[in-house]
Amino acid sequence: APAPVRLLPWFDSVLLAYAPKHRSRILPDAYRGRVYVAANLQWLPTFLIDGQVAGTWSVAVDRQEAALTLLTFAKPAPNRNELLEEAERLLRFMHPSAPAHRVVVAG
Repeated sequence: APAPVRLLPWFDSVLLAYAPKHRSRILPDAYRGRVYVAANLQWLPTFLIDGQVAGTWSVAVDRQEAALTLLTFAKPAPNRNELLEEAERLLRFMHPSAPAHRVVVAG
């Protein structure tokens, strides 16, 4: 059975726990530079589709809304509806009092 869609936070142990030579089990080598920012040693928030990193995400909040942007690495994103639902749940959990919530897919 395919693994469910999951959004992982900054520096998530799912990515960090793998030895670098085995990290490709979850993070395809082609995407490593888009997830790891060597200049400041940052591991960006990512999302998994079928157990593989498929993109990054970020949140912006202002007085009018909380918005979660999904930057997909493949077009179109597989499991798009499941991804949008999971992102919406996370955004509402993170910012329950925001006047509005919006999920944006980019990439």
